[in-house]
Amino acid sequence: GLELRPSYARAYVGRAAVLFEQPAKRAEALEMLERARRLDPLEPTHDVRKAVFLLYERGDVTGADGLLRDVLRRQPLYLPAITRLGEVAWCCRAEPTEAIQYLEQAITLDPLAHWPRRPLVGAYLDVGDAAAAADVVANTPQYADVLQVPLLAHAGEWVSAGALAYDVLDRGLVAPIDEPIIVL
Repeated sequence: GLELRPSYARAYVGRAAVLFEQPAKRAEALEMLERARRLDPLEPTHDVRKAVFLLYERGDVTGADGLLRDVLRRQPLYLPAITRLGEVAWCCRAEPTEAIQYLEQAITLDPLAHWPRRPLVGAYLDVGDAAAAADVVANTPQYADVLQVPLLAHAGEWVSAGALAYDVLDRGLVAPIDEPIIVL
């Protein structure tokens, strides 16, 4: 596709995603995202994807955080950037209160979104608000059982948490992104 249309930014993003799956090609994946960004500098997806690559490939929390904040300066309601910034605040910068603000905003923008609920449950548990975490789970439109596992574990109900984890695995409800929640 790139040979036929070398100025198509989305093709570079697609190639970056494929290359990123191969650890030896991750630097090349970042180069593909830079090409996409040069071709289409106003598209926020390129920066969000690059932030994810920087975070998970290089552990570059500062770089990822900066890219995501820059996206929000340009497009304050861009849901993927809001969600990822909440995730970074919770898991990488140990700022659960800030994470809660971003993740609640993400759910307000898209009440059906499942992705922001994952770190939001953890952030509420980190600030000691198990009731708010339980409320997030109770208001999850799908796969609430997956998010119930950390609640049970937090409450010290390890047998129930383990049984539910195996149950959701058996029912095929666990996507790869859910594995850190299930495998405690």
